[in-house]
Amino acid sequence: MKNILISGGAGFIGSNFIPYFLNKYSDYNIFNIDKLTYAGDLKNLEEVSKSPRYKFINGDIRDSNQVNLIFDKYEIQGVIHFA
Repeated sequence: MKNILISGGAGFIGSNFIPYFLNKYSDYNIFNIDKLTYAGDLKNLEEVSKSPRYKFINGDIRDSNQVNLIFDKYEIQGVIHFA
């Protein structure tokens, strides 16, 4: 399995992209980091929230310590940025 980090995945575009990507690419896990400000809403992701290939991380991509930990812990191989 390959691991992709999505930033801003709880917003309008990201929350439409994530279910599409999970359905199209069965060999990927998605790790979604989102700060959940005015534009992000977890209700947008209810359809994928129980998927074993999806993980939500409440965080800020400007926090380099958190992002580095995510890269190390989940062996992230790519980033798709919607934030």
